[in-house]
Amino acid sequence: MIETRQTGRDQGQHGSRRTPTASQWPPVDNVASTVINVQVSSPVAGVRMLSLVGDIDMFTAPVVDSMITGQLARRPEALVLDLREVGFMSSAGLATLMSARNQAGAAGIALRVVCTAESVLRPMTITGLVRLFDVYSDVAAAIG
Repeated sequence: MIETRQTGRDQGQHGSRRTPTASQWPPVDNVASTVINVQVSSPVAGVRMLSLVGDIDMFTAPVVDSMITGQLARRPEALVLDLREVGFMSSAGLATLMSARNQAGAAGIALRVVCTAESVLRPMTITGLVRLFDVYSDVAAAIG
């Protein structure tokens, strides 16, 4: 967690906010692990599932991409991405989904997305990406 001290108007005084120094920011390699949690499972034979909790942004997208690539390398029949607990999806997250789609398609692996969160569906819909994915509202439907 990043803590910054604010001065000025936020404390009832006149002035400006203080910008944290580089030493106050956490190391970049620790940022992703504090913002995204990925659980890997195999709910049925031939299906691998990644359940994500947190935000997919420029810090966490490389972690998610690596996890997806690792699961696709196992050559399952299908890979299910459970995004129901994703609170934020940036353009880096959308690019990660497209990369997953391309990798899965090239390998002949079905890619299924489970999502009900507006935080993910909205950017996917606005960009038109939702039409490119098999999107399910629950895990049981995506697995079956």
